[in-house]
Amino acid sequence: MIDKSIINRRFVRIKAIQNLYAFYINQQASYQQALEEIKTAFIPDVFASIPADKEQLTQDEAQATALFIAWESGKQVGASEQAKYSPTAQEVAKKIWANYQLRFTQDLKILENGWETAIDKIRNAYLLTIQLIIEWFSMACQQSEKSRQLSPGTMHYPTKLASSYILNELKSDPSFLKIIQAHTISWAPNMDSVTRWYQQFVKNNPSLNKDLSDTENLEKEVEKEVEKEVEVIKVLLNDIILTQEDIQNFFSDLDLGWTENQSIVKKLLHPLLEQLEIDAWRKEISQSNELGKTSASFYSHLINTFLERGLAIEKLIQEHIKNWSIDRTVPLDIIIIKLAICEMKYSHSIPTNVAINEYVDLAKRYSTTKSSQFVNGVLGTIAKIV
Repeated sequence: MIDKSIINRRFVRIKAIQNLYAFYINQQASYQQALEEIKTAFIPDVFASIPADKEQLTQDEAQATALFIAWESGKQVGASEQAKYSPTAQEVAKKIWANYQLRFTQDLKILENGWETAIDKIRNAYLLTIQLIIEWFSMACQQSEKSRQLSPGTMHYPTKLASSYILNELKSDPSFLKIIQAHTISWAPNMDSVTRWYQQFVKNNPSLNKDLSDTENLEKEVEKEVEKEVEVIKVLLNDIILTQEDIQNFFSDLDLGWTENQSIVKKLLHPLLEQLEIDAWRKEISQSNELGKTSASFYSHLINTFLERGLAIEKLIQEHIKNWSIDRTVPLDIIIIKLAICEMKYSHSIPTNVAINEYVDLAKRYSTTKSSQFVNGVLGTIAKIV
Protein backbone atom coordinates (compact mmCIF):
# COMPACT_ATOMS: atom_id res chain seq x y z
CA MET A 1 0.00 0.00 0.00
CA ILE A 2 1.07 3.56 -0.66
CA ASP A 3 1.14 4.55 3.05
CA LYS A 4 3.94 2.15 3.96
CA SER A 5 6.52 3.89 1.82
CA ILE A 6 5.27 7.47 2.11
CA ILE A 7 3.52 7.97 5.47
CA ASN A 8 5.13 6.71 8.67
CA ARG A 9 3.74 6.67 12.19
CA ARG A 10 5.76 9.69 13.23
CA PHE A 11 3.86 11.78 10.68
CA VAL A 12 0.57 10.49 12.14
CA ARG A 13 1.72 11.41 15.65
CA ILE A 14 2.65 14.90 14.49
CA LYS A 15 -0.81 15.42 13.00
CA ALA A 16 -2.44 14.11 16.17
CA ILE A 17 -0.40 16.54 18.29
CA GLN A 18 -1.16 19.49 16.00
CA ASN A 19 -4.88 18.76 15.82
CA LEU A 20 -5.22 18.15 19.56
CA TYR A 21 -3.43 21.41 20.27
CA ALA A 22 -5.77 23.26 17.88
CA PHE A 23 -8.71 21.56 19.63
CA TYR A 24 -7.39 22.72 23.03
CA ILE A 25 -6.93 26.31 21.84
CA ASN A 26 -10.43 26.34 20.37
CA GLN A 27 -11.88 25.05 23.61
CA GLN A 28 -10.09 27.70 25.63
CA ALA A 29 -11.35 30.40 23.26
CA SER A 30 -14.87 28.97 23.36
CA TYR A 31 -14.82 28.94 27.17
CA GLN A 32 -13.76 32.59 27.33
CA GLN A 33 -16.37 33.47 24.70
CA ALA A 34 -19.07 31.85 26.82
CA LEU A 35 -18.05 33.86 29.89
CA GLU A 36 -18.12 37.05 27.81
CA GLU A 37 -21.58 36.14 26.49
CA ILE A 38 -22.84 35.82 30.07
CA LYS A 39 -21.45 39.27 30.91
CA THR A 40 -23.05 40.74 27.79
CA ALA A 41 -26.42 39.23 28.70
CA PHE A 42 -26.51 41.29 31.89
CA ILE A 43 -25.38 44.67 30.59
CA PRO A 44 -28.04 47.23 31.58
CA ASP A 45 -30.24 48.49 28.77
CA VAL A 46 -29.76 52.27 28.85
CA PHE A 47 -32.77 52.78 26.59
CA ALA A 48 -35.20 50.80 28.75
CA SER A 49 -38.25 52.74 29.97
CA ILE A 50 -37.69 51.38 33.47
CA PRO A 51 -34.12 51.61 34.79
CA ALA A 52 -32.50 48.24 35.38
CA ASP A 53 -31.72 47.02 38.86
CA LYS A 54 -27.93 46.93 38.58
CA GLU A 55 -27.51 45.10 41.86
CA GLN A 56 -29.89 42.35 40.69
CA LEU A 57 -28.14 42.14 37.31
CA THR A 58 -24.78 41.71 39.05
CA GLN A 59 -26.21 38.97 41.23
CA ASP A 60 -27.84 37.20 38.27
CA GLU A 61 -24.58 37.40 36.30
CA ALA A 62 -22.63 35.82 39.16
CA GLN A 63 -25.19 33.02 39.47
CA ALA A 64 -25.27 32.33 35.72
CA THR A 65 -21.47 32.26 35.63
CA ALA A 66 -21.28 29.90 38.60
CA LEU A 67 -23.87 27.57 37.05
CA PHE A 68 -22.06 27.51 33.71
CA ILE A 69 -18.67 26.83 35.36
CA ALA A 70 -20.21 23.99 37.38
CA TRP A 71 -21.58 22.35 34.22
CA GLU A 72 -18.30 22.85 32.36
CA SER A 73 -16.30 21.20 35.16
CA GLY A 74 -18.59 18.17 35.01
CA LYS A 75 -20.30 18.83 38.31
CA GLN A 76 -23.81 17.42 38.62
CA VAL A 77 -26.22 20.20 39.61
CA GLY A 78 -29.43 18.69 40.94
CA ALA A 79 -32.87 20.26 40.64
CA SER A 80 -32.93 21.35 44.28
CA GLU A 81 -29.54 23.03 44.02
CA GLN A 82 -30.38 24.62 40.68
CA ALA A 83 -33.55 26.09 42.21
CA LYS A 84 -31.32 28.30 44.35
CA TYR A 85 -30.42 30.26 41.23
CA SER A 86 -32.76 32.95 39.89
CA PRO A 87 -34.91 32.07 36.84
CA THR A 88 -33.08 34.72 34.79
CA ALA A 89 -29.67 33.28 35.73
CA GLN A 90 -30.83 29.77 34.85
CA GLU A 91 -32.25 30.88 31.52
CA VAL A 92 -29.07 32.68 30.48
CA ALA A 93 -26.80 29.87 31.72
CA LYS A 94 -28.78 27.25 29.76
CA LYS A 95 -28.67 29.32 26.57
CA ILE A 96 -24.92 29.96 26.83
CA TRP A 97 -24.30 26.32 27.76
CA ALA A 98 -26.22 25.12 24.69
CA ASN A 99 -24.12 27.37 22.43
CA TYR A 100 -20.95 26.19 24.15
CA GLN A 101 -21.91 22.55 23.66
CA LEU A 102 -22.64 23.19 20.00
CA ARG A 103 -19.21 24.72 19.46
CA PHE A 104 -17.63 21.80 21.33
CA THR A 105 -19.39 19.31 19.06
CA GLN A 106 -18.23 21.19 15.99
CA ASP A 107 -14.64 21.35 17.24
CA LEU A 108 -14.72 17.66 18.14
CA LYS A 109 -15.88 16.82 14.62
CA ILE A 110 -12.99 18.84 13.18
CA LEU A 111 -10.57 16.95 15.45
CA GLU A 112 -11.95 13.54 14.46
CA ASN A 113 -11.76 14.48 10.77
CA GLY A 114 -8.29 15.94 11.20
CA TRP A 115 -6.52 13.08 9.45
CA GLU A 116 -8.81 13.17 6.43
CA THR A 117 -8.38 16.96 6.24
CA ALA A 118 -4.58 16.65 6.32
CA ILE A 119 -4.60 13.98 3.62
CA ASP A 120 -6.91 16.06 1.44
CA LYS A 121 -4.50 18.99 1.68
CA ILE A 122 -1.54 16.80 0.76
CA ARG A 123 -3.36 15.22 -2.16
CA ASN A 124 -4.60 18.58 -3.40
CA ALA A 125 -1.08 20.04 -3.24
CA TYR A 126 0.22 17.03 -5.17
CA LEU A 127 -2.42 17.38 -7.87
CA LEU A 128 -2.02 21.17 -7.96
CA THR A 129 1.69 20.71 -8.56
CA ILE A 130 1.09 18.41 -11.51
CA GLN A 131 -1.59 20.73 -12.85
CA LEU A 132 0.81 23.68 -12.54
CA ILE A 133 3.29 21.90 -14.77
CA ILE A 134 0.54 21.30 -17.31
CA GLU A 135 -0.48 24.98 -17.20
CA TRP A 136 3.12 25.96 -17.96
CA PHE A 137 3.24 23.35 -20.72
CA SER A 138 0.13 24.91 -22.29
CA MET A 139 1.73 28.35 -22.15
CA ALA A 140 4.88 27.03 -23.80
CA CYS A 141 2.78 25.38 -26.52
CA GLN A 142 0.92 28.64 -27.17
CA GLN A 143 4.21 30.46 -27.58
CA SER A 144 5.47 27.67 -29.82
CA GLU A 145 2.42 28.09 -32.07
CA LYS A 146 2.96 31.85 -32.29
CA SER A 147 6.59 31.26 -33.17
CA ARG A 148 5.56 29.05 -36.09
CA GLN A 149 3.24 31.76 -37.37
CA LEU A 150 6.10 34.23 -37.25
CA SER A 151 9.61 33.66 -38.51
CA PRO A 152 11.19 30.64 -36.76
CA GLY A 153 13.42 31.70 -33.89
CA THR A 154 11.89 35.15 -33.46
CA MET A 155 10.15 34.19 -30.19
CA HIS A 156 12.00 32.86 -27.16
CA TYR A 157 10.18 30.15 -25.24
CA PRO A 158 11.00 26.92 -23.30
CA THR A 159 11.26 24.60 -26.28
CA LYS A 160 11.98 21.44 -24.28
CA LEU A 161 8.84 21.99 -22.25
CA ALA A 162 6.74 22.75 -25.33
CA SER A 163 7.81 19.46 -26.92
CA SER A 164 6.96 17.29 -23.88
CA TYR A 165 5.21 14.15 -25.06
CA ILE A 166 4.10 12.93 -21.66
CA LEU A 167 2.62 16.29 -20.58
CA ASN A 168 0.75 16.49 -23.87
CA GLU A 169 -0.71 13.04 -23.18
CA LEU A 170 -1.54 13.79 -19.55
CA LYS A 171 -3.22 17.09 -20.37
CA SER A 172 -6.11 15.33 -22.12
CA ASP A 173 -6.00 11.99 -20.32
CA PRO A 174 -9.59 11.09 -19.24
CA SER A 175 -8.60 9.39 -15.97
CA PHE A 176 -6.39 12.31 -14.94
CA LEU A 177 -9.09 14.83 -15.78
CA LYS A 178 -11.58 12.79 -13.77
CA ILE A 179 -9.37 12.93 -10.67
CA ILE A 180 -8.75 16.64 -11.13
CA GLN A 181 -12.47 17.32 -11.41
CA ALA A 182 -13.30 15.04 -8.46
CA HIS A 183 -11.01 17.06 -6.20
CA THR A 184 -11.90 20.39 -7.85
CA ILE A 185 -8.28 21.14 -8.69
CA SER A 186 -7.88 24.30 -10.74
CA TRP A 187 -5.46 27.20 -11.09
CA ALA A 188 -8.15 29.38 -12.68
CA PRO A 189 -8.49 31.70 -9.64
CA ASN A 190 -4.71 32.16 -9.52
CA MET A 191 -3.71 32.37 -13.16
CA ASP A 192 -2.01 35.70 -12.53
CA SER A 193 0.44 33.89 -10.24
CA VAL A 194 0.86 31.01 -12.69
CA THR A 195 1.67 33.44 -15.48
CA ARG A 196 4.07 35.44 -13.32
CA TRP A 197 5.94 32.30 -12.28
CA TYR A 198 6.13 31.19 -15.90
CA GLN A 199 7.67 34.51 -16.92
CA GLN A 200 10.09 34.55 -13.98
CA PHE A 201 11.22 30.96 -13.66
CA VAL A 202 10.21 28.91 -16.71
CA LYS A 203 10.30 30.90 -19.93
CA ASN A 204 13.99 31.77 -19.91
CA ASN A 205 15.29 28.79 -17.94
CA PRO A 206 18.32 27.54 -19.93
CA SER A 207 17.66 23.93 -18.92
CA LEU A 208 14.25 24.07 -20.62
CA ASN A 209 15.45 25.58 -23.89
CA LYS A 210 17.08 24.25 -27.06
CA ASP A 211 18.76 25.98 -29.93
CA LEU A 212 16.07 26.54 -32.56
CA SER A 213 18.52 27.25 -35.36
CA ASP A 214 18.25 23.68 -36.66
CA THR A 215 14.53 22.85 -36.84
CA GLU A 216 15.06 19.50 -38.52
CA ASN A 217 17.34 18.22 -35.77
CA LEU A 218 14.90 19.53 -33.16
CA GLU A 219 12.09 17.47 -34.68
CA LYS A 220 14.28 14.37 -34.68
CA GLU A 221 15.06 14.93 -31.00
CA VAL A 222 11.37 15.11 -30.17
CA GLU A 223 10.83 11.73 -31.82
CA LYS A 224 13.90 9.89 -30.59
CA GLU A 225 14.82 11.30 -27.19
CA VAL A 226 11.71 10.95 -25.07
CA GLU A 227 13.92 9.97 -22.14
CA LYS A 228 14.95 13.61 -21.80
CA GLU A 229 11.44 14.32 -20.57
CA VAL A 230 12.54 13.33 -17.08
CA GLU A 231 15.11 16.11 -17.15
CA VAL A 232 12.38 18.63 -17.95
CA ILE A 233 10.16 17.39 -15.12
CA LYS A 234 13.06 17.45 -12.67
CA VAL A 235 13.84 21.07 -13.50
CA LEU A 236 10.21 22.09 -13.12
CA LEU A 237 9.81 20.28 -9.80
CA ASN A 238 13.19 20.41 -8.07
CA ASP A 239 14.58 23.67 -9.42
CA ILE A 240 11.38 25.71 -9.60
CA ILE A 241 8.23 24.53 -7.81
CA LEU A 242 9.88 22.99 -4.75
CA THR A 243 12.60 25.63 -4.51
CA GLN A 244 11.27 29.07 -5.40
CA GLU A 245 10.16 30.94 -2.29
CA ASP A 246 7.25 32.69 -3.98
CA ILE A 247 5.70 29.38 -5.04
CA GLN A 248 6.34 27.74 -1.68
CA ASN A 249 4.72 30.69 0.09
CA PHE A 250 1.63 30.14 -2.07
CA PHE A 251 1.35 26.53 -0.88
CA SER A 252 2.02 27.60 2.71
CA ASP A 253 -0.90 30.02 2.52
CA LEU A 254 -3.14 27.17 1.35
CA ASP A 255 -1.98 24.80 4.08
CA LEU A 256 -0.82 25.77 7.58
CA GLY A 257 0.76 22.34 7.89
CA TRP A 258 2.81 22.71 4.72
CA THR A 259 6.13 22.44 6.61
CA GLU A 260 5.40 18.76 7.35
CA ASN A 261 3.10 18.04 4.42
CA GLN A 262 5.63 19.17 1.84
CA SER A 263 7.82 16.13 2.51
CA ILE A 264 4.91 13.80 1.73
CA VAL A 265 4.15 15.69 -1.48
CA LYS A 266 7.79 15.31 -2.52
CA LYS A 267 7.61 11.56 -1.92
CA LEU A 268 4.45 11.34 -4.03
CA LEU A 269 6.09 13.28 -6.86
CA HIS A 270 9.33 11.30 -6.84
CA PRO A 271 8.06 8.27 -8.84
CA LEU A 272 7.04 10.61 -11.67
CA LEU A 273 10.68 11.55 -12.12
CA GLU A 274 11.51 7.94 -12.94
CA GLN A 275 8.62 7.21 -15.32
CA LEU A 276 8.42 7.84 -19.06
CA GLU A 277 5.06 6.29 -19.94
CA ILE A 278 1.63 7.84 -19.56
CA ASP A 279 0.27 4.56 -18.14
CA ALA A 280 2.82 4.70 -15.31
CA TRP A 281 1.94 8.33 -14.57
CA ARG A 282 -1.76 7.51 -14.67
CA LYS A 283 -1.25 4.69 -12.16
CA GLU A 284 0.81 6.83 -9.77
CA ILE A 285 -1.69 9.68 -9.86
CA SER A 286 -4.69 7.41 -9.38
CA GLN A 287 -3.04 5.85 -6.31
CA SER A 288 -3.14 9.23 -4.60
CA ASN A 289 -6.80 8.45 -3.87
CA GLU A 290 -5.58 5.70 -1.53
CA LEU A 291 -3.24 7.99 0.37
CA GLY A 292 -3.67 7.91 4.14
CA LYS A 293 -6.16 5.04 4.31
CA THR A 294 -3.91 2.54 6.07
CA SER A 295 -2.77 5.18 8.59
CA ALA A 296 -6.25 6.49 9.39
CA SER A 297 -6.92 3.81 12.03
CA PHE A 298 -3.76 4.72 13.95
CA TYR A 299 -4.78 8.40 14.02
CA SER A 300 -8.29 7.49 15.20
CA HIS A 301 -6.84 5.22 17.90
CA LEU A 302 -4.60 8.00 19.23
CA ILE A 303 -7.37 10.62 19.26
CA ASN A 304 -10.06 8.35 20.71
CA THR A 305 -7.77 7.02 23.44
CA PHE A 306 -6.67 10.55 24.30
CA LEU A 307 -10.27 11.73 24.66
CA GLU A 308 -11.62 8.65 26.42
CA ARG A 309 -8.70 8.12 28.80
CA GLY A 310 -7.67 11.75 29.23
CA LEU A 311 -8.92 12.24 32.81
CA ALA A 312 -7.54 8.88 33.93
CA ILE A 313 -4.16 9.71 32.40
CA GLU A 314 -4.09 13.12 34.09
CA LYS A 315 -4.89 11.46 37.43
CA LEU A 316 -2.14 8.92 36.85
CA ILE A 317 0.38 11.66 36.12
CA GLN A 318 -0.67 13.80 39.10
CA GLU A 319 -0.42 10.85 41.50
CA HIS A 320 3.15 9.99 40.57
CA ILE A 321 4.75 13.34 39.80
CA LYS A 322 5.56 15.41 42.89
CA ASN A 323 5.75 19.21 42.96
CA TRP A 324 4.03 19.41 39.61
CA SER A 325 0.68 20.72 38.40
CA ILE A 326 -1.01 20.16 35.05
CA ASP A 327 -2.51 23.66 35.18
CA ARG A 328 0.96 25.25 35.27
CA THR A 329 2.41 23.19 32.42
CA VAL A 330 2.74 24.23 28.77
CA PRO A 331 -0.41 22.82 27.08
CA LEU A 332 1.57 21.34 24.19
CA ASP A 333 3.77 19.42 26.65
CA ILE A 334 0.68 17.97 28.33
CA ILE A 335 -0.68 16.84 24.98
CA ILE A 336 2.63 15.20 24.07
CA ILE A 337 2.89 13.45 27.46
CA LYS A 338 -0.70 12.20 27.35
CA LEU A 339 -0.34 10.91 23.78
CA ALA A 340 2.83 9.09 24.77
CA ILE A 341 1.01 7.41 27.67
CA CYS A 342 -1.82 6.48 25.28
CA GLU A 343 0.71 4.39 23.38
CA MET A 344 2.65 3.16 26.42
CA LYS A 345 -0.36 2.08 28.47
CA TYR A 346 -3.20 1.46 26.03
CA SER A 347 -1.55 0.49 22.74
CA HIS A 348 1.75 -1.37 23.21
CA SER A 349 2.38 -1.00 19.47
CA ILE A 350 6.00 -0.05 20.19
CA PRO A 351 8.34 -0.71 23.14
CA THR A 352 8.05 1.77 26.00
CA ASN A 353 11.57 3.13 25.61
CA VAL A 354 10.99 3.70 21.90
CA ALA A 355 7.75 5.56 22.64
CA ILE A 356 9.52 7.77 25.18
CA ASN A 357 12.33 8.61 22.75
CA GLU A 358 9.83 9.35 20.00
CA TYR A 359 7.74 11.79 22.03
CA VAL A 360 10.76 13.42 23.67
CA ASP A 361 12.07 14.13 20.18
CA LEU A 362 8.70 15.58 19.15
CA ALA A 363 8.74 17.82 22.23
CA LYS A 364 12.22 19.01 21.29
CA ARG A 365 11.02 19.78 17.76
CA TYR A 366 7.66 21.41 18.44
CA SER A 367 7.61 22.77 22.00
CA THR A 368 9.87 24.90 24.21
CA THR A 369 13.61 24.55 24.74
CA LYS A 370 13.08 22.90 28.13
CA SER A 371 10.19 20.68 27.06
CA SER A 372 12.15 17.62 25.94
CA GLN A 373 13.86 17.31 29.34
CA PHE A 374 10.54 17.77 31.17
CA VAL A 375 8.70 15.27 28.96
CA ASN A 376 11.52 12.76 29.35
CA GLY A 377 11.39 13.06 33.14
CA VAL A 378 7.62 12.63 33.38
CA LEU A 379 7.47 9.71 30.95
CA GLY A 380 10.45 8.04 32.62
CA THR A 381 8.61 8.10 35.95
CA ILE A 382 5.31 6.88 34.47
CA ALA A 383 7.11 4.10 32.55
CA LYS A 384 7.99 2.43 35.82
CA ILE A 385 4.35 1.84 36.73
CA VAL A 386 2.53 1.23 33.43
